[in-house]
Amino acid sequence: MENYTAFSRLNKLVAKGYVVRWDQSDETTLRLEHPSGSARYLLILYSDGSVWVVHPERLDQPDDYLKPDDVLRFDSLVDSVPKSTGLQSLKAMTVEDAWGRVKLEAWYTLFYALLGLGVGVAIWFLIKDRVPY
Repeated sequence: MENYTAFSRLNKLVAKGYVVRWDQSDETTLRLEHPSGSARYLLILYSDGSVWVVHPERLDQPDDYLKPDDVLRFDSLVDSVPKSTGLQSLKAMTVEDAWGRVKLEAWYTLFYALLGLGVGVAIWFLIKDRVPY
């Protein structure tokens, strides 16, 4: 059940715009950052589903640690975070993410270009005998 808690929490946080920083994570923790200016705190998600909320701008106050059974506190944390805009998500995107999207879009473009070429050639073969020159 613990893995489902971690996956469920990760799903909710990513849906709110949090970005996983893979280069700063390891096999037992995920570092999550939000691109919005009003939610600049950093989250560390542990493999058991617990969340450590780090407030860098409020170092004098204690950090929050949400255990897997702190469902209400976690839900209120998620509800307090605004959903990031498209521009904020774009700014938060790393070079690797952007390059992955560029490659994916290139494959889509190539696929549709070849599909269009194939349809054009098929139509040409179907009508070439019917059209007088």
